[in-house]
Amino acid sequence: MIYGGYPKVALEPSRDLKQMLLKEIHNTYIDKEVRSFLNEESLLKFKTFIEFIASQNSGLMKVSEISKEVGISRVTVYRYLTFLEETFIIAILRPYFKNREKEITHLPKLYFMDTGFLNFTIKDFRSLSLRKDAGSLLETSIFTSILRNLNPLEELKFYRTKAGEEIDFILKRGGEINSNRDKVVFS
Repeated sequence: MIYGGYPKVALEPSRDLKQMLLKEIHNTYIDKEVRSFLNEESLLKFKTFIEFIASQNSGLMKVSEISKEVGISRVTVYRYLTFLEETFIIAILRPYFKNREKEITHLPKLYFMDTGFLNFTIKDFRSLSLRKDAGSLLETSIFTSILRNLNPLEELKFYRTKAGEEIDFILKRGGEINSNRDKVVFS
């Protein structure tokens, strides 16, 4: 959960070298992928954007808040999110509703696909016992594990009551909720 799952990082025994490898991965991503996507003056805003959403990992994705805090338009927020999703840096988890239109219009959750990349972005490699976001890191690890094992007819969702109680993950198979409790995590 601290150093993520990039193979070269995971196989490296030294913590210092793990951090150096994550720095290389992060900087290569910014320098090659992002630079080709953005003009030079937008690069600083993008870096601020990715740091801000990293601090919001596994939380509800509030586009208006992101827009206001980072100082970019909602359209730009959506453009950046789409880019990050298409380059497998983040994944968006939609809420479960019986009405499909509500799934699309209600706030989704945002997850980084690699906790090492996430931790490098927020510059925090402390042990879980010292971190306020330990629960978020655990949830992210579970999310990515489930996501990697989905078959094409399965969908992963979450459910949140109006009071804020949440079922972290709901597995829909063929349009039906899977009632197998070992695939549902309650918080």
